[in-house]
Amino acid sequence: MEKLLLVEDDDKIADFIIKYAASENFAIRCESDGEGGLREAAGGGYDLIIVDIGLPGMNGLQLCRELRKKKSVPVIFLTAKDEEIDKILALEIGADDYITKPFSPRELFARIKAILRRTVISGSAVCTERTQSDDGGASAEKPGAPIGLAGKTIKTARLEIDIQRREVRVDGNTVGLTYTQFEILKKLAGGAGIVYSREQIYVGVWGEDGEGMSRTVDVHIKHIREALSAAADGYNPIISVRGAGYKFEDVRSV
Repeated sequence: MEKLLLVEDDDKIADFIIKYAASENFAIRCESDGEGGLREAAGGGYDLIIVDIGLPGMNGLQLCRELRKKKSVPVIFLTAKDEEIDKILALEIGADDYITKPFSPRELFARIKAILRRTVISGSAVCTERTQSDDGGASAEKPGAPIGLAGKTIKTARLEIDIQRREVRVDGNTVGLTYTQFEILKKLAGGAGIVYSREQIYVGVWGEDGEGMSRTVDVHIKHIREALSAAADGYNPIISVRGAGYKFEDVRSV
């Protein structure tokens, strides 16, 4: 049974999430403040954490920021605000997804299941070869095995992704990534040279319609680049393709 941690100070919201979790066969624990949530998250062995941004004391953003220093467990934010700045900030500090109040428990748990499903299948590398159309528009996908994909490890000139252990190394240096950042990098590196639109990245990683989610993808890409660059002095294999999306290109430094 998968374990969820809910950090929510509104008893009414907490109660209906807890009841729905039980009906969906999840084990769930609830903490009502940020400090308690952080302590529980640090040692509880949870599969996913649901955090309200507007917590008393340590708010949800602060909790996630502190948690990300030690753990990469998936985090979904609950927010009462529908402002883009709050959503972007949540992603900036390492959240994997967010949902705006009011929301249905069905929608929340659909997102939870999508993230956990990706966790389960992440030990198997699923890559594709993409055939670009002549006009640069939509392209067809077919199963394939790009160069550098061997079993459960993706290796390029300088990058190594151990899919089973969920570890990333550049020139032998370990790179710390969140769950979603790891999945995005795995998709791009597994299809090295292929141009993926933001919508294709979103669909491939989140498993749902990516329309209107370009900014979400951009924020995650920004943080992946920062993490890779910090691990290997300016290393940036993720290339922006104007008007199209992103592709992965890796070369050995000389």
